Amino acid sequence: MSFVFTTKRTVKNWPATLFVAANNGDVEQHKISFDLELLPDDQYIELLNKSPKDFFDEAIKGWSGIGCADGTDMTDTPDNREALYNWPPFANAALRAYRQAASGEAARKN
Repeated sequence: MSFVFTTKRTVKNWPATLFVAANNGDVEQHKISFDLELLPDDQYIELLNKSPKDFFDEAIKGWSGIGCADGTDMTDTPDNREALYNWPPFANAALRAYRQAASGEAARKN
């Protein structure tokens, strides 16, 4: 069967890692995953140049592996998105995961 070209593609459960600073210069690693919509390059660049929020809102269709302080899963809400988008470990993980998925780079399985 031939490859079927589409201008947008959705990938589910794309693995990513949050790198979170800890005491004494240590870094904690937390495995999460994203559901991502891979956009045409011109739209990706336009949205990212406009604002990271606009890009994340369009590209991130959901996540898993992130919990709240009360032990429940962090649901996908506007307030949670705003909090996560402004947290550098999340923004870095989301951009890294998106670029890996968009380029076809295999996710690292550690």
